[in-house]
Amino acid sequence: AHAWALLGAIGIATESVALGTGVTAPVFRHNPAAVAQFIATIEEMCPGRAFLGIGSGESLNESPCGMDWPPVPEQIARMEEALEIIDRLLDGDRLDHRGRFFRTKAAYLHTRGERRPPVYVSAFGPQAATVAGRLGDGVWTMGDPEMANPVIDAYRGACEDAGREP
Repeated sequence: AHAWALLGAIGIATESVALGTGVTAPVFRHNPAAVAQFIATIEEMCPGRAFLGIGSGESLNESPCGMDWPPVPEQIARMEEALEIIDRLLDGDRLDHRGRFFRTKAAYLHTRGERRPPVYVSAFGPQAATVAGRLGDGVWTMGDPEMANPVIDAYRGACEDAGREP
């Protein structure tokens, strides 16, 4: 099933559970402006409960839609550009964007809740963790200490460099 449809149904059937994705990949299938609209709609429907998980995606989900799967640096670059768009739209900006991967024309979220939903970024390596530290409200990674510790360290360092609280 598609997570976005399920979250709307869960939101109507519940009163307090947090609602979000873990994770949506605004790499090919999901345009970042549509992703921002999705989470803004969930927040409007279910105030105080929405969160957005963002990741760089995986071939399993993207390749069947006809996309050639890019190398990791391009995946992360796409995610980073998407996060910049999502962030500005969630902040209420009207956005004309002409980037390397995405374009918007006067994109604007006409429906936004009173609260800005937090955006958590999935990271399996230091490069994605650095993006999470600059543009996310938190980081998600694997529980394996050998893998998690370098990711968390990179995330904390990027937060510090950006003057943000991890």
